[in-house]
Amino acid sequence: MHIIATNTKHPDVSAVTAAATALRVGEVIAYLTDTLYGLGGDSRSILAIERIFLLKGRSTEKALPVIVGEKQMAQCYVEKIPSIAEILIEQFWPGPLTIVFNASANVPANLMSNTGKIAMRLPASRLAREISNGLGAPVISTSANRSGEPVLNSAKEIADVFGKSIALILDSGPPMNHNPSTIIDVTTQPPRLLRAGAVPLTEITKRIGELSS
Repeated sequence: MHIIATNTKHPDVSAVTAAATALRVGEVIAYLTDTLYGLGGDSRSILAIERIFLLKGRSTEKALPVIVGEKQMAQCYVEKIPSIAEILIEQFWPGPLTIVFNASANVPANLMSNTGKIAMRLPASRLAREISNGLGAPVISTSANRSGEPVLNSAKEIADVFGKSIALILDSGPPMNHNPSTIIDVTTQPPRLLRAGAVPLTEITKRIGELSS
């Protein structure tokens, strides 16, 4: 396991390159998003997906969310972007809003836990976006902790818990925002709130109306 210090707003090219290189060979990394530290893997790799489920002790019935480096990348992994999702994207991406779409045939079944849906966001963190763009694909982004245990807020805490089980930790200091992303499912009508989080619900309903829960 390697630890590399880098800034989320102005990431070092060497750190992004190291992360993308590790991801390409199915390794798991830890990196800071615009909310919390996440465990990352290549979303196209069945091996990486299995590794993350195992590391977290997460039920394989719960899908893994991903981040993308740009909106155009998202279009390759969803069936379509509904008009109501376009409004959310315009207002809240880049940012801590995760949107659940119907997935395209390009998405591995175990990433979706056979739900047929993919949870995706374009983060405000430039580091996270550049890792995805460096890989050329969405990157898994699930909280860097074991399921049911406290969130880990530093590279040291992550190293203490996961040790050599992960290839690389990008150390960007403590999270600036301890709230997880807000999650909205746009595959239903009306859209459904799956998790309240960093984007206030009032800001969302102001733009797209009431949500189901």
